[in-house]
Amino acid sequence: MPVPSLIGLSLSHGLLLDDDHSPALPRPRPDVAAEWHAACGEERPNWKRWGSLGADDKWELLHAVALKCNKPTVPNGAHVSVYKEMTIELVVELRQWSVEHVVARSRVNGSAPGDGEDDPVGWEEATRAANSRRSNHPLVLWSFPGNSLPLSDLVSIEGVTHYVPPANQRARLARKWAFVRATYPYEVAPPSDAQIKHAAKIFALMKTATPFPAEVCVNEHFRNKYGWGNPLLGKDANVWLDSAEFRGLVLGRW
Repeated sequence: MPVPSLIGLSLSHGLLLDDDHSPALPRPRPDVAAEWHAACGEERPNWKRWGSLGADDKWELLHAVALKCNKPTVPNGAHVSVYKEMTIELVVELRQWSVEHVVARSRVNGSAPGDGEDDPVGWEEATRAANSRRSNHPLVLWSFPGNSLPLSDLVSIEGVTHYVPPANQRARLARKWAFVRATYPYEVAPPSDAQIKHAAKIFALMKTATPFPAEVCVNEHFRNKYGWGNPLLGKDANVWLDSAEFRGLVLGRW
């Protein structure tokens, strides 16, 4: 089936652009990355390399944490998969659990091992079929005009196929996307042109969409157990999101 094209969609939504239509953001000060790392934790844990992880390791680092943070009796407290929004209990019951790298592994350090793919703070829960369907396509992390939805979860924007996750999960995914990009900027390939051009909307969504309780719980688990987490799920999240230099770090302007 051909991928529908959204090439006619306006990609400028109030974001200051420079001459080549990319966000006109300053290059971050060299110490911005260090300040961000300090906010993530005192010292990055010595995570195992992705290629050396066994099934038990992945279960402990992602799926077991999702089950622990699943609170279906709390409003919006159920932990669901990011693409099919299937509850973690059903994912486990159907044995469909899968580790999703929000920033695709092929975008981290090329074909070589990279720290960014090893960090479980950048992972999410997905079903196997949805993980395969997303493949390594860039994610649509912004809303379409009028919150409309395309006819397919795969769309062509600026000649590049993008995967369209559910609207309710985009802020959650964007916070992981920004975490990996800011924490490992020298390893990660630049965002897609469409992500860059929609950057203002992506950052606004991260700021205005309240994190799910399970999202916060997972981050607190990593903070408490490993001393490492995503500052965009902490009390100073808006300080980072309002920083032009931080946005530059995320968007590859270092």
